[in-house]
This record gives sequence, C-alpha cells and structure tokens, in this order.
Amino acid sequence: MQPSWSVKPAWLVQEEQEVPDRVPEIKELLDLLGKYIGKRGEEDVAAVRLMEELTLQFPKCGPKDRASIARGIGKCFSKKRKDLAEDQPDNSLYQPAAMCLGKMGSDATQILVKWIEHKTHRDNLILKRELVLSLGLTKDLAALKCLSDLLQYNDANVIAWSAEALGQFIEKPEKVRKEIFSDILKVLVTTSEQQQDGSNTVAKERWETIKTPMYRTLGDLCGEHMRTAEEWQHWWNKNKRRDWDEKDSN
Repeated sequence: MQPSWSVKPAWLVQEEQEVPDRVPEIKELLDLLGKYIGKRGEEDVAAVRLMEELTLQFPKCGPKDRASIARGIGKCFSKKRKDLAEDQPDNSLYQPAAMCLGKMGSDATQILVKWIEHKTHRDNLILKRELVLSLGLTKDLAALKCLSDLLQYNDANVIAWSAEALGQFIEKPEKVRKEIFSDILKVLVTTSEQQQDGSNTVAKERWETIKTPMYRTLGDLCGEHMRTAEEWQHWWNKNKRRDWDEKDSN
C-alpha cells in the first residue's frame, strides 16, 4: 500500500525535486579555484579549502556541475610547484586534489587515470599512491582496467596500492569480483614462486611488499582467509565456479 500524507515529508520533496545544474555559485567557486591554483603555490592553502567546499557541494549538484567540479579540481595537477627539496616534491596541492576526486565517483575516473602515469608526476610516488587509492574509491567499473594493469607495474609499491584499491570493489557483482580475484591471484602466485629462489632478492622484496594487501583484498572479495599463495590457488581452483554469495559456499 502506498503511504499517503497530507503534507509530504521534507526528504520526499527533496528527492522529487530536480537537482539544479549550472548553479552560478559553483561557477564562481571554480573560477576562484582557477585563480588560486595559478598563483604558483602562494594561494595553495586557500585552494585546498575551496576544493573541500566544492567536494561538499558535489553530491548536491546536477550532472554538468559535477563534471565541472571534477575537471576544475583535476586542473590542479597541471600546475607546477617547486620541489621542497631534492627528490621531495611539493604535494600540498596535489594530494588534497586526489583525495577530493576519490569522492566523486565516475566523474573523476578518467581524470585520475590520466594523472597516474602522466609524465609530469611519473616519479612522484607519494602522489601516485594517492591517485591509485582514490581511483579505487570511485568504485567505478571503468577504473578496473587501469587498476588491473597496475598489478603488472615494475614498482612493488604501486602493485600493492593497486591491490588495495581493488579491495573497494567488494560490493560489485560476483562476476566482477571473480575477475579481480583472478588478476590478483596470478600476480600473487607468480611472485610467491619467484621469491622461493633465495638468490632472487628483487622477487623477495616484491613479495614482502605485495602479499599483505593482496591477501586482504582476496579475502574481502570472497569472504575467506588463507595463509599462503598456494592455499589461495587451491581455494580458487575449487571455488571459482561456485556461487560465492551463497551462505553455504565453501
């Protein structure tokens, strides 16, 4: 039976109202952000505050404004900042921008993908970590290819971050979870086998870096917990065709 009210509750009225788009206030905030990030670092604190405000406004906006907000924040990565010291980049603008984009779902996916491997920040591992984790936080299926590709990266830290980011997809359909599981397991098993050669110090270091986030994500995807790569491979061989969402699944 449909409920009837003489006066509709506020939450229902709000849901029925069309979300406004191209709100003048949003454009003003974005214009101001553009001015701040062009000051070569002088106004970065103010820029971060504006990004945080735009992030708060984001879920209240229509689709065009949401896209504009994501693009506006994404422009931060194109602004050069002088390093704080040798091999110490100034991430005071970049990291908050990445964190904000992680809260913007599919509107931010391609922006994050673009900057993860962009030549401007390729060697900035602190920023790369934030970008990869934020890409996972979007929980957008379009992010999966990039995250899966990063599992083949030459830096073990990036592999670990991508495995951690893929753990954000545990509420996706079983088919998606199984594909993610398979991609992670292949890297886990291969690295486990390589590191068993005592002379392969690179593989051993890689193993120590990736195993914990991979174990955690595999467990979150299927609801089970194993102690070794071999146990995970055995479990996968036995259960990859079963329904993981059934309570009695083993």
